[in-house]
Amino acid sequence: MRTYLIDGYNLGHKIPQVKQFLNQRDFAAAIEMIIQVVQQRLNTRKNRVIIVFDGKKGIFEQPSLATTIEIKFSRKPQEADDVIRQLLRQANDTSDTVVISSDRAIINSAKDLGARSVTSEEFYSSKKQKRSGRTSMENNEKPDPDQVDLDYWLEQFRKNGDEDL
Repeated sequence: MRTYLIDGYNLGHKIPQVKQFLNQRDFAAAIEMIIQVVQQRLNTRKNRVIIVFDGKKGIFEQPSLATTIEIKFSRKPQEADDVIRQLLRQANDTSDTVVISSDRAIINSAKDLGARSVTSEEFYSSKKQKRSGRTSMENNEKPDPDQVDLDYWLEQFRKNGDEDL
């Protein structure tokens, strides 16, 4: 099982619809849409997915969507970045952990702590493959990069020895 630690608002600022909600200060709608985007791109049943947001529970409602995604809120003076670093430090093994953020400091911390990282832009631009339950690899076809999910590409880069992913 892979663990994904996602910098919630960092990802949200890369999604045009979420940016609109954030500009309107509709944080509940922004969080709901971020969760939907994550569910479209990751298998949240086979992987552990944690989205960390700045702010504390109670100020923002827990999302109403039924999901297997864990939602965490930072508490002052902590920020989401601090919570992500703390989760990385607490993990016994970070070799199967992927941090999703475009924050250079978080990316460097992830690398230093043995995790891989994917920028929020790369994550948002990925699309989950949906083809009658069969992958293009099972059909011996070349995968269409626009249709293959993030896990596939992470696995491909890892096979090629790219340690940054």
